Amino acid sequence: FFYIKYQNLERAGERQFGRSLYALQLEGWEKSLARFGKDPKRDMRVVISSKVKEDPAVTGALLEWLGVAQLPHQVKRAMVTKYTSVPINPNFKRYLNSIIAPYNRRLYKFLGKDYEGIFDHN
Repeated sequence: FFYIKYQNLERAGERQFGRSLYALQLEGWEKSLARFGKDPKRDMRVVISSKVKEDPAVTGALLEWLGVAQLPHQVKRAMVTKYTSVPINPNFKRYLNSIIAPYNRRLYKFLGKDYEGIFDHN
């Protein structure tokens, strides 16, 4: 399976980096769905987690697509993500971005114009 090679990487940093190549993951899911006679464009929904946290309508639309009734809920403290970061050398960041850029282009092609550039401001 396409994702196993990333899970088998020896160092945690390599696993994290491999997981950030979303195009590979989505392309693998697309192939798997097609293998079972599913239409990935109809039977697969991609939702950006930050959008879910920003806009309750995104969750509502996803639940509707799934055919699941939406129940009233409150956002709990545990549901709020706190992002932390450490300083990264600008040259190394440019290097990482140069590696990720072709995968992001594949991702945007896969997802369509509405998602174009969403991950380019890291």
